[in-house]
Amino acid sequence: MNAATSPMAEFAYGAGHVDPITAIRPRLVYEANKSDHITFLCGLNYSGKKLRLIFGESSNCTKEQAKSLPRNLNYPSMTAQVSATKPFNDMFELLFYDVSGSSTYFSSI
Repeated sequence: MNAATSPMAEFAYGAGHVDPITAIRPRLVYEANKSDHITFLCGLNYSGKKLRLIFGESSNCTKEQAKSLPRNLNYPSMTAQVSATKPFNDMFELLFYDVSGSSTYFSSI
C-alpha cells in the first residue's frame, strides 16, 4: 500500500503471527482506547475526513490533540525524532497491566 493513495496504509501490515494458545492467556495488556488512537492520528495531522474513513464516524481534532506527539500513544512501540548526526538520550514511559499476577518490569534500551 502507498500512503499517498491509501490513508490507512500505515495500518496495512502486521508485526508477525499470533500464537492462539498464548493469546488466550495474555500477561501484559496495554491500555489504549479509541480516543487514544484518534489523538495519535490528530498529532500526525490527519484530517477529519481521514479520521472518518478510519473510524467510520465524524471526528475532528482539538487544538490539544493536534499538538500530541506520536510517543504519547500507550502502545508497545517507541517513536522519537532525533538527529542522524548528533548523540541523543531519550526516555519512554509506557503503562501496562500484568493480568497474570503481581510483577514489576523495567526495561532499558
